[in-house]
Amino acid sequence: MSFMSLLPTKRSAGAPSASPPPPMKKPKSQSSQDDAVLVDPSSMPLDDDLKPDLPNARGVMAANLSRKKATPPQPPKKLQIKLHKAKPTLPTNFEEDTWAKLKSAICAIFLKQPDSCDLEKLYQAVSDLCLYKMGGNLYQRIEKECEVHISAALQSLVGQSPDLVVFLSLVERCWQDLCDQMLMIRGIALYLDRTYVKQTTNVRSLWDMGLQLFRKHLSLSPEVQHKTVTGLLRMIESER
Repeated sequence: MSFMSLLPTKRSAGAPSASPPPPMKKPKSQSSQDDAVLVDPSSMPLDDDLKPDLPNARGVMAANLSRKKATPPQPPKKLQIKLHKAKPTLPTNFEEDTWAKLKSAICAIFLKQPDSCDLEKLYQAVSDLCLYKMGGNLYQRIEKECEVHISAALQSLVGQSPDLVVFLSLVERCWQDLCDQMLMIRGIALYLDRTYVKQTTNVRSLWDMGLQLFRKHLSLSPEVQHKTVTGLLRMIESER
């Protein structure tokens, strides 16, 4: 026995012995590989019904694409709902009944009496007449009614005090009453003043119409006109 045989080797120096290797799988026999047959799908024949018609399919796709390009996009359609409204019919004697209310209010204004009808209803009555193309008749009726009361107011000055100063005070009061009354009438018939009067040529406003009527009937009363002019001239002389 030699000395080298007594020395411990690396494996016997404390390392555990290696586990045996796993058993190797046995290869399949040549006979099993020969039994398996690989089939290529492309080599299988297809039925005539399942074969794609490539030229026709391409033509259809090209036609669809050309149609989409040629047709512009259409805007969305709006839904419109039309309501067939029946035209409102006026009640019988609408114009006459409405004018009766307005005439009563105008008389109450000139006579300084209260009126039972509300001012808002009177304004609406004037608006209704104008909307139904009755503004011309309404204007003429208001002018005639105002002329009756203005004429009566100036005629009441006939035979009054011979004192010119007192007489002028009566004329001034009559004039001031007329201004207040025409403002109230214009407030009721404001819609008439802003529509019919502005749209019609050679038609004065209600205010100018009242002034013109006052001037007209003052000139038709010689006594009142003479006293008024004479009293004004004397007052001018006394102030110089």
